[in-house]
Amino acid sequence: MGGVHPEENKISNDAAIEVMPVGKQMVVLMNQHLGAPATPVVQKGDKVKVGQLIGEAQAFMCANVHSPVSGTVLKIDSCKDAFGIAKPAVYINVEGDEWMETIDRTPDIKRECTLTPQEIVAKLKEMGIVGLGGATFPAHIKYNVPEGKKAEYLIINAAECEPYLTSDYRVMMEHAEEVCIGVSILRKALGVPNAYIGIESNKPQAIAKMQETAKKFEGIVIEPLKVKYPAGRREAAHQRHHRPQGAQWQAANRRGLRGQQRGYQLRGLRGHPEEQTPHREHTDRHRQGAAEPAQLHCPHRHHLQ
Repeated sequence: MGGVHPEENKISNDAAIEVMPVGKQMVVLMNQHLGAPATPVVQKGDKVKVGQLIGEAQAFMCANVHSPVSGTVLKIDSCKDAFGIAKPAVYINVEGDEWMETIDRTPDIKRECTLTPQEIVAKLKEMGIVGLGGATFPAHIKYNVPEGKKAEYLIINAAECEPYLTSDYRVMMEHAEEVCIGVSILRKALGVPNAYIGIESNKPQAIAKMQETAKKFEGIVIEPLKVKYPAGRREAAHQRHHRPQGAQWQAANRRGLRGQQRGYQLRGLRGHPEEQTPHREHTDRHRQGAAEPAQLHCPHRHHLQ
């Protein structure tokens, strides 16, 4: 009932995540989050490495920005974002592939987190972690529960609210353990007993994969969600846990929200080639019709040490 029922067209479900090549020049916007833009902390001619801080959050609603490439800063200027609005940016000529020494590049998965809840929130701020939805809300603000308040549980949005989207599905299929580790860390940061991962019921393989993986973790519950578009998935999961016994549950919110903080954070370090932004490139691929479905992981490389 309610909403519309378009064709799902999940044509890239079986396409594994691919890493896109790095361009010759990267333009890194300083406002890749809700709120004030970060303040550039590098100058023309500076050498930078992958993972180096290049934009510092100096306002309450702001997030740090790190370099996704190594090279030389060409200039500090402005660049139009996906909406055509000029925003401050750092232009970097790509040179080599040098990383910050503090970044662990080994393939080993770290399964233990010894940080305190306060240290976890501080690390989220330091690393510039933001939500993956349209609002890109800074995570350190979201997980900094006000004094005198207490969170009851954590809801992870693993729903894909629109046709064609399959990124959540591929992340769960390829990185289920990392997702659960990240959720466990966030659950610790909030001090809540349970975390609920909501997955639409049209992803039975992802549901099965996550349910099997979640058995190894304390307090993680996988909740299949009814497929409905448009629907606010966080509100859907909330209603699922608060509906009267025996009552029919439906997602009422119609905003089609996608903003959430995922345990496995792919966005991380963000930048794009000056000659072709990911937004514009995706639009061109859609209009022309891609020869083959693909999951493109732009070189937004992010490692949390």
